[in-house]
Amino acid sequence: MDTRIEQLPPINKPSPFWIAQAGGWVLFTVANLVLQQSVKFSFRWMVIEVMAGVTGFAATLLYRQLILRLGWQTKPPLRLILPVLVASILVSALWSMAFALIAKPLMWLLALEVAPFYHLFLGVFINGVILVIAWSAIYFAYQYFSKYTRNEAEKWRLQIALRDAQLGQLRAQVQPHFLFNALNNIRALILENPKQARSMITHLSDLLRYSLTSSNHEKTTLAQEIEITQDYLALMAIQYEDRLSTRIELPEALKSALIPPMLIQLLAENAIKHGVGKRPEGGAVQITADRQGDDLEITVANPGVLLPEAANLDDHLGVGLNNIRERLTLLYGDRAEFQITSEEGVVRSVVHLPLEWTDTR
Repeated sequence: MDTRIEQLPPINKPSPFWIAQAGGWVLFTVANLVLQQSVKFSFRWMVIEVMAGVTGFAATLLYRQLILRLGWQTKPPLRLILPVLVASILVSALWSMAFALIAKPLMWLLALEVAPFYHLFLGVFINGVILVIAWSAIYFAYQYFSKYTRNEAEKWRLQIALRDAQLGQLRAQVQPHFLFNALNNIRALILENPKQARSMITHLSDLLRYSLTSSNHEKTTLAQEIEITQDYLALMAIQYEDRLSTRIELPEALKSALIPPMLIQLLAENAIKHGVGKRPEGGAVQITADRQGDDLEITVANPGVLLPEAANLDDHLGVGLNNIRERLTLLYGDRAEFQITSEEGVVRSVVHLPLEWTDTR
């Protein structure tokens, strides 16, 4: 027994033009009938009035074909004023001519008083010019609005695609950045201290797992970012030994806040490389997260001094800060802020982000 279900072909919905075209001319015909029949009711005259709507419907369809053939829908509006006015008069004349040619024998068949040809022609032509001009205005307004909407949608689609590509490039830049340093440290420890080398490999494995999974997402939770930063700091603690100490302050209420992946890890890496690592006695790296109104403030502090001769701060402090600044701009625009200050022997990297939360908060 054949139990396959036959799939029905998709139903093609009518285009907005055909809906407006049919609806507009039905409305015109009904209004015309009401107006004429309110003066004197006659079923036979209703046929004549309906014919006026049918011929107008057909004439504007031919007019549309002319517009499409000449490509008027793509031309600037100001250049179309005169051609549309001339075309509207000609279309109205065509409409009136067709109506008069059809209405005259119909009136004879319906036993109505046959009006002169010019009377039937002028009866439609005078109002027809106004109607066709109105039809043209609505048609071209819709065309320009649709084109604008499509262009805007395409512009945003391209911007999103560009942003995603840039974010992907920046995330790919982060991964080898810390991986290279970690592998060098492990290589140095393999013969000297195998136990520490194994510990570093474990932390590095966690880092790589996080890097691979987070590369598919624009944001991660603050708790996850702090956890992976702790893995990174553990790697660095093995390298720097007693020269490096760390302190992390993360309020419980902020753990589900969203931030870009590897943000704090890059700030911590920068603090160690350009702060603690340049001091023979080492120093402490302090990471704090705090809420400032509707913003999240992340601060990474380390001992050190910003050199005043460093004209370009990003170039002076490395590729990591450039990466952070670009990702913040792509994700938040001007709603995020990143600055580095130096005061009383302490360098602070401060990031302000709009507070965003996971759905499970």
